[in-house]
Amino acid sequence: MKNIIIKRLLSLPDTSFFLFGPRGTGKSTWLKQVLPNAVYFDLLDSSLYLELSQNPHKIESMAGNLKKDDWIIVDEIQKIPILLDEIHRLIETHKRTQFSKPSIICIEVKLTDKWQKNYEKSLLSINENNNINIEHMFGVYCGSRAYYYKNLTILPVYEFLKWLYQDKIF
Repeated sequence: MKNIIIKRLLSLPDTSFFLFGPRGTGKSTWLKQVLPNAVYFDLLDSSLYLELSQNPHKIESMAGNLKKDDWIIVDEIQKIPILLDEIHRLIETHKRTQFSKPSIICIEVKLTDKWQKNYEKSLLSINENNNINIEHMFGVYCGSRAYYYKNLTILPVYEFLKWLYQDKIF
């Protein structure tokens, strides 16, 4: 059987919203079409469901650094009702901080076995911009040694992935 996409008469609201309807009517498909760059959480994914049901506050770090016009889709949110409180907190926090200086973590990746000093220039030049608060800068490469210099940490890919998994990056 071939899936048929029907053009919806629904238009995307300007603010957060809930989309309700019977299963299989195309709610998720429509959202993916009209918000292709949204951060998407599918709570039918059992590992994601378990992680967020045990630690609802993790949705903030999992969503990453969002800009003012970015969207988050939480599909099947009814499975973890406490997530509604976290989403509400994020919306309220965003309203209060939307005019504050952005806080950024920079990551430069080089596919080389040897880290070279000139790779650091682009990272360090970003730090000169006074309107940006850079929390930390990382260089990632295919070598085997870690280096530390001021606000710059150079890590081998394996070490970087380990730090990422251990929530040491964000």
